[in-house]
Amino acid sequence: MEVADQLGLAEIRTVHNVAVPLPLEEQLLVPEGVTITGFRAGWDEDAWLWANNAAFSGHPENGAISRHDLSQRIAESWFKPAGVRMAWIGDVLVGSCWTKVHPTGEGEIYIIGVDPLQQSKGFGRMLLIEGLRYLAEEEQLDSAMLWVDATNTRARVLYEGIGFKPVKTIHAYGPANDQGDSDE
Repeated sequence: MEVADQLGLAEIRTVHNVAVPLPLEEQLLVPEGVTITGFRAGWDEDAWLWANNAAFSGHPENGAISRHDLSQRIAESWFKPAGVRMAWIGDVLVGSCWTKVHPTGEGEIYIIGVDPLQQSKGFGRMLLIEGLRYLAEEEQLDSAMLWVDATNTRARVLYEGIGFKPVKTIHAYGPANDQGDSDE
């Protein structure tokens, strides 16, 4: 912190990397009327964009994903349609858990989001467990990780409750916001 202070920088964001061993002991419970699918290219883009952007409104990386941004992510070599676990009630997307397997073989919960109208109903936990189940059973991985903003207490409590443990923390710094006294 001393160096940051000397350079006139302030901490602007803290992100935690957390991991959990797989498979989970907790079993997936899908409520009646909810269907889970993989991503269907050419069909699910609009629903995914709407639900994701609503869930992440104001988020620096995931809050304003465009169709072009989504197309670029889908074009990545690591993208697997089955790895995007999507929860539906009829034809309405409740939320999704996008998993990723890095070239190193490390599993990641890449993006998990629930439509704000459906939050606080257990769908985030269900989707997280489904994403971890997918990584364990379909990808045969023995652990998974994710990144979570330190200010996202609700998500951190969910992840800790599932069994995620801290691995590392990254602090981002930027120009200090000079809110000093003003004569105006």
